[in-house]
Amino acid sequence: MASKWFIRFMLAVSHRYNNQGASAPVFFLEKPMQEYLTLWFLLVCAHFVCDYPLQGDFVAKFKFLHIDGKYNPIWYHCLTAHCFIHALGVYLITWSVKLAVFMLITHFVIDLLKCLNKINFNQDQALHLSVIAIIACFGVL
Repeated sequence: MASKWFIRFMLAVSHRYNNQGASAPVFFLEKPMQEYLTLWFLLVCAHFVCDYPLQGDFVAKFKFLHIDGKYNPIWYHCLTAHCFIHALGVYLITWSVKLAVFMLITHFVIDLLKCLNKINFNQDQALHLSVIAIIACFGVL
């Protein structure tokens, strides 16, 4: 079922990029896939720059709700600032406010789940990369 939906989606996207005006669709692995992979690569690079060097030790520590068993009153500010850095990265690459807001919201939710110990580090990164794949799809369209 999902594979039929995926094939229909790919054909619909490939029709959009058919510049020859022919009735046969351009295969998805041509120009759209190159654009998608380029955009995906740039977004992944931005993600790792935003998650590691731009986050800093202060934000990395204080975005958690509890530190050493004590409530952290500034967790919300640090986590929100971290998510805005990610949203800015998406905006600077895609020039789309909608995609940047999507990154802001999803990054906040995913990192909050990690801070609450609902998901581990590997699940956190897998979810972030999934969101980046979705953003890259919509960034190409």
